[in-house]
Amino acid sequence: MKRVNFRLRPPNDGENMAARSSEMMADTSFNEYVASRFEDEKMSLIATAHATDEELRALGLSKRGDLIRLLRFCVEKVQESENKEKLNEKKDLLEKILEKNKSKRRFETFSSLPHNRSRRKAPEGSGTKKVQLGWLHYSDRRKRYVAVRQIKGGDTRDTSLSIDATADSIIEAGKELFFPGGISSFGSIDMMEFTLANYKEDTISNVVVRGSVLPFTLQRYLNATKLPRARLYLASKQKQCESEEDGDHSLLQPMLDLTNIRRHHPEEDTTFPESPMVDQDQASDEGKDVILLSSVTSLKANRDLVAEQDKDYQYSLLADQKKEEERREKLLSEIGYAEQQEQLRQARLHRVPDVPKGGSIVLIQVRHVTLGVIKRNFSSNDKMWSVYDWVGSLSLLPPYFELSDFRGQVLRPEQSVMEGEKSTLNMSASECTPSLDDEEIDFKGFGTTEVNNEDTLALLDLLPPVSSAPLVEQVQDLIP
Repeated sequence: MKRVNFRLRPPNDGENMAARSSEMMADTSFNEYVASRFEDEKMSLIATAHATDEELRALGLSKRGDLIRLLRFCVEKVQESENKEKLNEKKDLLEKILEKNKSKRRFETFSSLPHNRSRRKAPEGSGTKKVQLGWLHYSDRRKRYVAVRQIKGGDTRDTSLSIDATADSIIEAGKELFFPGGISSFGSIDMMEFTLANYKEDTISNVVVRGSVLPFTLQRYLNATKLPRARLYLASKQKQCESEEDGDHSLLQPMLDLTNIRRHHPEEDTTFPESPMVDQDQASDEGKDVILLSSVTSLKANRDLVAEQDKDYQYSLLADQKKEEERREKLLSEIGYAEQQEQLRQARLHRVPDVPKGGSIVLIQVRHVTLGVIKRNFSSNDKMWSVYDWVGSLSLLPPYFELSDFRGQVLRPEQSVMEGEKSTLNMSASECTPSLDDEEIDFKGFGTTEVNNEDTLALLDLLPPVSSAPLVEQVQDLIP
């Protein structure tokens, strides 16, 4: 059969796809009847690619090979056409992007020229600018300014400011934002000193423009930093109190120095009216050693306050020492309890018989409360106390326990291990391990849970001794 070559074009190019199909059929070994049928039915490439075998047979294609070759050819041509369309779309989109970028570069090059740069700048004094305004507060502990979080009334706020705004006007705007009503989480506005800081948290008051230092304005700051959006901070710091440096000495200084008044104004009458709070004889003695009653009262109040604080400190120290003693006693109690458990485990371990090598062997399985299912071989002549000792020697907890069978019946230590061979024994914690039949003799770990203090290990000697003197007597000398 002659191979047919198709030249695929988009369906909307105006050509009759059915006619092209008929021409293809005419160039092949297909007879004229099949070609006319394709032309009559308007079978284009797309229609032929989607046609079923029955539909093609109805058009006159009876051979299986002709059907497969024709369908394969049509499908490939349709896919090739679709790929070309997608490629053309991508090329068109890429050309548009390149053209747009080229136009943008031309505009930026034109705008960067010296004769056009000045045209883009907005003249000073016109419009407003969006600014991010935050709050920094000076930390005496860190010795630097620290950003104030939103929970304390800080965070960064978006506000509109005039581009001619000065540092003082921006500080006033920050006070209105972060000090509503003149109050903040760090104190009153009257107790603070304010400056303006930049995004580096450095205080600013001037701007360097072309080598010249000029007063700060928002427009000059934006032109100097080239930032698209300014971020400024209101920096606050608590004012220093003079009394913190002078101490009690400032309280003893006279509020009125009569000597200086007479020296600079000898012609004026420096006689002061009588006051019930000041001795007139003392005030007239050249103004020396003048101490007002209010200063003395303030000094006494400060001393009383210091004494009260020292007393509170001593009580707090006493409470801390008492807590430390209680913690130590609790630790000693826990260490003693752990030593008792280890002694009990060692005693059980020494009583565990060896694993039998031969003879009559019994396999014991126990479901441990912490270790899961454990297994071990015992001799048929062993008693259940050997199983109790083996289970208790594997861990410290629980120190006392019981072993029971599947019926819940507790196995006694004097019973034979043959009683526990039939099922997996269950371990359950109890106040004491079952005792032996002998009322006068009991191995350690069986029966009573009372502890013999003479068997305690000497681990407590490793800790420093606890003072036997009461804590009240230890701090009694420290309290004034």
